[in-house]
Amino acid sequence: MPVSEDDAELDRLFPDANGVYMSREKRIVLRSALSADGRARTLTHELAHHLLHRIRR
Repeated sequence: MPVSEDDAELDRLFPDANGVYMSREKRIVLRSALSADGRARTLTHELAHHLLHRIRR
């Protein structure tokens, strides 16, 4: 699954979020300024969203 950093997209869609799972595109967008720990936590959280979307199908 593609993972990218795109602060402009996050600011437009979810200004308070550190990341988002884009279910239609099946990709994850993260903030560029996250620490390594913050990136790992946010990526884990967004991957959980991906898995939940798969289970619900």
